[in-house]
Amino acid sequence: MEIGSLLDKDETAVFKACYDNSLKKESKIIDIREATRNIVEGGLSTEQIQDCIEIILKRHLGDEHIGKSGTGRIFTIRATTYGFTLYANAFMPDIDRLYANVLDSIVHQGLKTHKEVAAHLDQSKFLIAYIFDLLQDQGRIQAVRSMGDSDYTVLLITAEGRKAAGKRALEKQNEPPLMKDMEDSLNNIDVSGKADKRNRVLLRVYLESNGNPSVSVSDDVVVEKETVTHEELMQEIQPYLQARRLIKFQGFKATAIDEAGIDKVEKELLAEAKSPVAPKATSERVDFSFIADNRIRTIVERDYAELQKLEPEIATKSVLVLCGSIIEGLLLDAIVTDGYWTYAAASERFLKDMIHPAKTSGIIQHDNLSEVLRVFRNLIHPAREIRENLSFDFSHANHARAAVEVIISEVKKWYANRRL
Repeated sequence: MEIGSLLDKDETAVFKACYDNSLKKESKIIDIREATRNIVEGGLSTEQIQDCIEIILKRHLGDEHIGKSGTGRIFTIRATTYGFTLYANAFMPDIDRLYANVLDSIVHQGLKTHKEVAAHLDQSKFLIAYIFDLLQDQGRIQAVRSMGDSDYTVLLITAEGRKAAGKRALEKQNEPPLMKDMEDSLNNIDVSGKADKRNRVLLRVYLESNGNPSVSVSDDVVVEKETVTHEELMQEIQPYLQARRLIKFQGFKATAIDEAGIDKVEKELLAEAKSPVAPKATSERVDFSFIADNRIRTIVERDYAELQKLEPEIATKSVLVLCGSIIEGLLLDAIVTDGYWTYAAASERFLKDMIHPAKTSGIIQHDNLSEVLRVFRNLIHPAREIRENLSFDFSHANHARAAVEVIISEVKKWYANRRL
């Protein structure tokens, strides 16, 4: 069963946040407030999240742990094997491979405990314990947990388990060698196509994190946005970037931009995008005919054309203001087209008010616009700029320009899908 048949978009977002938190904290007890903090910041209210949690529990995707006492709210839930199975199938593209590798480690490598398997596969013990649960539920092993859950030991491999492991062994014979087996030869060959993918992945991690080295970016986001496969991302691109300290691994199937990566993006990749020749080419390529309201289209086209002529280091404030205006125009048009607000109602809103409805309606997929929102809402008011002691530099302008390109792409894709 797919998660989309059980939960709507908001419920799926809350469900994913809960199981993300479970893996991150390595605990089956999930603190709702902590797990959904980013969703609250994105616009969902506490009451809406509580409603989503109740539906998740009714679908047996978790067990209520603490709650309904006094306030009537659920404070924590317990992750379940069934919930994890649906989470893994929806959000962990390589779960089948990991599942097979765990079974192979037990059957063919003779490993008995989840700790041994975790060390062998270089995975977290908590994640491997989840997979032990799955193998037990599917009747492929019989295992027992020690007091305190410190050890999870295989007692018996069933006939079904041996058969499944044997099938996997045959499949592995036809798999291509891993990146580390070809590292020496690849280091001497720099194919332009590979270099382009590496740069695009590096830039994507930078954009999604707003250049913040403490913010992790999911592999799923990179694969979706840059049309690379999970296999080439993990076996080729990430090892290359990490070995050069451009990115760092952070959490399960997530990376963050590293200091050297920030330097490369801002001095080389973004510099190329804003070179004297590049703006003209970009301006000619972008087609805003997807914008439904002719008045908004005229404004966006005008502002975007002007933006291409500006250098962030020289006209920093102008770049920030234009970027905010372009993004607001794109979201205003799409939200009205979607019917979420009327034009009159939408016209009374600010850019910060448009992010949540645009995200929940599927108009945009990601809402990492904190720098644009923070600066744009105060820049056009000198008194507020003084009161807020607002400071900004060309790096903020670069973030904003990058955000504009992301929003254009996502809104255009939303319109295209809407017409299908």
